[in-house]
Amino acid sequence: MKSILDEGDVICTEVQRVQSEGICHLHTRSAKYGKLANGMVVKVPNKLIQRQAQHIVKLKYGIQLILGLNGYVWISLPFEHSHTDTLNYSSSSVKPEIVNSNIRKSIVMLAFIIKLFGLKNMQITPERICKVFDRFTELHLSYK
Repeated sequence: MKSILDEGDVICTEVQRVQSEGICHLHTRSAKYGKLANGMVVKVPNKLIQRQAQHIVKLKYGIQLILGLNGYVWISLPFEHSHTDTLNYSSSSVKPEIVNSNIRKSIVMLAFIIKLFGLKNMQITPERICKVFDRFTELHLSYK
């Protein structure tokens, strides 16, 4: 792992099990897990993240969400990978990109909406996030 990731990298992984001594067994052998870039993280109370079949969701706005059951939500550009990607290949190919201003504004707006759900103690689902985002856009509301 040390050859793939550096200390301080933000990663997405699946916790397979936690032993009584506190040792965590992680699953990262798929291209959908690994190093994260080109986005931001938001923390909300973990009880608000609703369990779903898929926690990595690509939204219609060209933005991807990772809804962690630990309460962390990663908002970013979508991952670009093929079915042949492995952790070694996909993590090493993750590079910071210049994100255009419209996408950056959308990422910040989505972060604002997710934080708002957290403050109002509301369950967080991709559908609810999109509904509020669409309404904010219709009304030309800003997060400022």
